[in-house]
Amino acid sequence: MRTKVFALYNNKGGVSKTTTTFNLAAYLSEKKNLKILIIDADSQANITELFFASDPSFWDSSHRKTSERR
Repeated sequence: MRTKVFALYNNKGGVSKTTTTFNLAAYLSEKKNLKILIIDADSQANITELFFASDPSFWDSSHRKTSERR
């Protein structure tokens, strides 16, 4: 099995790096049946949060971020 590595990098913010990474990984996983590893090296961890947000337990009251609690 051959391993392919994709790297998405742009120093500028707001250029859809997170969205593109998420959508590419979802497509390759679901449609092409490939195993995907995403390494989130960004200190904001947006891609990590995006993937966990698809899990309903991430948003229940015991797992919400302090700033989101009512």
